[in-house]
Amino acid sequence: MVTIHVGQKRKQFHVHRNLLCSKSAFFQAAFSAGPPAAAASDPDTVPRLRTAIYLEDHDPNAFGLFVDWLYKDKFTGPTYEPPLPPQPQQQKIHVLAASAPANEKSNQKATATATIATPDPHYGAKLTLMLNLHSMALQWGFPALQNLCIDRMRAYNAQSLAIFSPEHLARVYQQTGPPSSLIAGEGQGGPGAGAEVAGGYDLTPLRQYAVRQFLARVMNKKGVSKNARARMVRNRVGVAGGQFMVEVFEALAVQHRRKAVEDVEGMEGCVFHVHGAEGECDQDG
Repeated sequence: MVTIHVGQKRKQFHVHRNLLCSKSAFFQAAFSAGPPAAAASDPDTVPRLRTAIYLEDHDPNAFGLFVDWLYKDKFTGPTYEPPLPPQPQQQKIHVLAASAPANEKSNQKATATATIATPDPHYGAKLTLMLNLHSMALQWGFPALQNLCIDRMRAYNAQSLAIFSPEHLARVYQQTGPPSSLIAGEGQGGPGAGAEVAGGYDLTPLRQYAVRQFLARVMNKKGVSKNARARMVRNRVGVAGGQFMVEVFEALAVQHRRKAVEDVEGMEGCVFHVHGAEGECDQDG
């Protein structure tokens, strides 16, 4: 067994070395060590393996899910909590009293009871947890876990109708690095021939999903007012130095050329999965 200390408070997790190191070159290197410096010249010295490492920059809650997945090939993802029953609230609403004289109507006010519902109050923390877990999977080389994280986020977003906030998008772009070929990759495949399947431009699966979710939920969504759409665009203009909105509008251009509007949450199969060099996909992920 090895011990992994996670987070600023160094929460301890005990994991079987062979299980961890057999699945990840990152952990294999982390728990390996050469002989002590004083004995390095002695060929008979047996290297001492590390028994503990520290991952202070990672989320212990996400790491707990990682350990669950490591042993069980599954984990409990975020579940949608329906909003509380709408609560009547007294709101002052400007109305015209039918019986008021014409010269007094503009000054008339009435108090009406409005019903207001709130979304899942924990949606931000739930998506952040999945993004933290996805970051671990990406950094440590677990493509099946990356796929599972994206599937869990898609399922949750489909139920809750949530979209990535500017803060979530910043995390997405921190994980996925600089932009790739975008529209230049249209029809030419890409890593694992995923670009053509995933929308005509070559981005990592998580970025593809983030871009196309915003396109479907905000840019294409009927019933979204111009003011609301403009506000959501404005709030995300600064994400990744403007790169997010660049990719949204390039995806919109691809959509117009294809003359097709996508139902991003309704797509089946492995469209947002990591694919191998031959286009294969770990469907269990």
